[in-house]
Amino acid sequence: MTYSQSSDIATSVSGDNWRCWSVGANYHGEGWFEITFTRAGYDWQGRAFDVVIKGFNIDNYGPVGSDNWPEAAAGTVFGVSLSSNPVQFYFCDNTSGWHAGSRTEMDLTITLRYSDTHAIVPYGANLFVDDLDINWTGDYACRESITLKSGLTGTVYVRSSAAGGNGLNEEKIRTNNVVESRLTTDCNLEFHCGFVTQMGTGTATIRWMGHNCGTWWQLAAVSYPSSLIQTPVKTVDDKIHFEGDTVTWKVDTFWPYSNSSNRPSTFAMTDKLDASLDPATVNIKVLKNGTADVSSQWTRHLNGAGSWCAHTSSVPMGKYVFEISAKLKKGLTFDGYGKANLTDGGSCYLVPNKAVVGAGSSDMSLSTTKTSNTVNAKVAWGWVEVNLGSANDSVSQL
Repeated sequence: MTYSQSSDIATSVSGDNWRCWSVGANYHGEGWFEITFTRAGYDWQGRAFDVVIKGFNIDNYGPVGSDNWPEAAAGTVFGVSLSSNPVQFYFCDNTSGWHAGSRTEMDLTITLRYSDTHAIVPYGANLFVDDLDINWTGDYACRESITLKSGLTGTVYVRSSAAGGNGLNEEKIRTNNVVESRLTTDCNLEFHCGFVTQMGTGTATIRWMGHNCGTWWQLAAVSYPSSLIQTPVKTVDDKIHFEGDTVTWKVDTFWPYSNSSNRPSTFAMTDKLDASLDPATVNIKVLKNGTADVSSQWTRHLNGAGSWCAHTSSVPMGKYVFEISAKLKKGLTFDGYGKANLTDGGSCYLVPNKAVVGAGSSDMSLSTTKTSNTVNAKVAWGWVEVNLGSANDSVSQL
């Protein structure tokens, strides 16, 4: 973590290991602070990005609704935990010396940028906010709120309490993009005043307001990007096969990069091989990046749906190639199969095949799947080409 701030904003480390930023009494300056977490994560393609947090438009007001505290005291406005994982952040106007009822407001911009170019990441993260309190001073309620200013999807997932319902003012969320408690007493007594919203792109701005206390929040990865599992591409060796020959297919796919906290329990490739192939001869090899043999990390078997399957509970990320081979049975006929003409005037039968990759709770329960293109293995049956060596010899069918 690196950080910087304007000269009128102070920073220090608290006794409980938080890096804090603070302003003076009745502050209404143009100060700012900026915090950068370098290579904080990576996108689905494995490209590293930074998280940059900037606070600005900071206002430290006197109390509202009371003449007992004529001014706002100096105090902490923002903090970052130096020990928690994942990192927690805190909006705060709570410090030894604040006057009960003083109010702090500030804008905060969150940016995800690629570590190599500093270009903005085209998709965002989840913003998880908790402890959005009401605090009772004895004279009036001090209410914390967050205004969703820009760069957010507009959908707010409200946290429910064990007592039922939630403590947030849903009407204000819908009409003003303001998230705050609807209660008149401390919402922690009965309700959980928390919510989750999602950044629509790699940058978003919110405005926080609080009295006497703080609101903690953190960034979290979005759910596993199942939609970004790439459609597999299937190929087959381009030659004429005869009974007893081994046919080899390749399935190229790309699995999104993700962290361990938001992944499905199973990743799988399934392939329903044609009845003309001998199941006892099937072999599946798994290559990471097309070269490193990681077959031992995958369970390979014939599943209950009659498809050959390779599945794993580890997290495949990046390029993977599945090599599937099986021998053609002997003594088969190919009635009903398609045919293709060959360049030398002969013909062959076509044995179709395609594969499916996906993720889910098991290899028999894949919640997201992508199906490959169909390829055809060329199989000659009932005739043999004989090419004699003399210039005067011809091609014959036996």
